[in-house]
Amino acid sequence: MLALAVAYFLALLPVAPDLANPENLQLILSNMLPLLLVAVGQMFVLITGGIDLSVTSTIALASVAGAGTMVWPALGLQGAAAMIVGAVAMLLVAGTVGGANGIAITRLAM
Repeated sequence: MLALAVAYFLALLPVAPDLANPENLQLILSNMLPLLLVAVGQMFVLITGGIDLSVTSTIALASVAGAGTMVWPALGLQGAAAMIVGAVAMLLVAGTVGGANGIAITRLAM
């Protein structure tokens, strides 16, 4: 898969020479970091013989909860305060869902 991504990158260079710009490469890599972290975590789950399909849906739910909290008019938050409250909301939602999944797997043998 990595070879395919490199081949695609090299094929686009003649058409879009600014693609190899250092600032653009830094932006691409920084945008891919969250996905890389999730992929590495999933890799370890699969290597140990397990399968967990809830990770992406948990990320989506936490993202929606955080974004909704940041723009919720009743809170009246702006700037850094909105980001902090949104990040806390994301962590609470993801932790709750992860905890529920963990309990369901360990206690209920799902």
